[in-house]
Amino acid sequence: MDNAGFLDRIGRENVCAHVDAALARAREILGLPAAAPNDALRAGQQSIGPGQREPYASKVRD
Repeated sequence: MDNAGFLDRIGRENVCAHVDAALARAREILGLPAAAPNDALRAGQQSIGPGQREPYASKVRD
């Protein structure tokens, strides 16, 4: 991306390492308020107990 000039074209400040950072940058560009820290995804993750995560994780590893 760098060698092709893509980063210079879109602006290095607009390239983010994580999707959450990219969404926050997009909100900033659009002039929208910052997203609430307890979004639906995090709320869903908090409702799943640690024991409920393990069976799925073991299936993925196999």
